[in-house]
Amino acid sequence: MSIIGTGSVFSQYNKIAGMAGQKKAVQGPGFQDILSQSLKNTSQAIKSNEQLAKQQVVDQVDLTKLTTSTAQLDVKIAEITAFRDKILGAIQELLKMQA
Repeated sequence: MSIIGTGSVFSQYNKIAGMAGQKKAVQGPGFQDILSQSLKNTSQAIKSNEQLAKQQVVDQVDLTKLTTSTAQLDVKIAEITAFRDKILGAIQELLKMQA
């Protein structure tokens, strides 16, 4: 399974959004904002977990803290993966409608 870059997802989303012909005013954060924030949060969690793992090697961090951080990171990655899969499924369904 390959991971599609965010630029590709955004371009597909914009292409599909343009098919509607009309853009409605949306209040609150947009799709790109939500996705971007989720990716930033996951990236920060990865960096934090890597730092804890490095500290664990030299016995500066409790193993329980590292394990908890790793479990939280696993949940964030699972969320991003599920989000990506839903987006790709929606794009595929919309592309099938065109044919």
